[in-house]
Amino acid sequence: MNELYTFSPITSKEQFDAAIKHIVEKAEELSERLTGTKLSVATVKVFAHYPEEFQFIKSIIEKYGTLFTIGRSTSMYVDSSLTIGGNQIKNVGIRVPDPYRLQTGCVDFRVDNPKEFVSSLPKNEHGYIRLFPDMPEDFVELWHPDFDVAGYIPLK
Repeated sequence: MNELYTFSPITSKEQFDAAIKHIVEKAEELSERLTGTKLSVATVKVFAHYPEEFQFIKSIIEKYGTLFTIGRSTSMYVDSSLTIGGNQIKNVGIRVPDPYRLQTGCVDFRVDNPKEFVSSLPKNEHGYIRLFPDMPEDFVELWHPDFDVAGYIPLK
């Protein structure tokens, strides 16, 4: 790959739609590789890498509904009725530019009995499945250097 970012800067609705689809598809692949199960995606978030890109994407998602935050104020979401693949996407969001978030975006997976599911996973010697450092009681993070997305399993 010659470019640092797969999609950024996003400058059209078509690029945004392609980025959302890419994030969901890659997150499914990531979950299947790391857990042996293709997990369902509930929330998808695009990571903006430039201030102008953030404002542009914000203007796109504002057309879907009222913006709100979940937890931190680094991200904004709208309720969604999107279906991507077999996934019913509950929320679509955008994250403010962050030098430590170089991926295209991330998802929250929908998992029944998440604590039980996570405890059933094989030992992960490389740390690709880990308690999310900032909120270890709330999320398990799935990441891998071959993927430009991250995925989170909410534990609550």
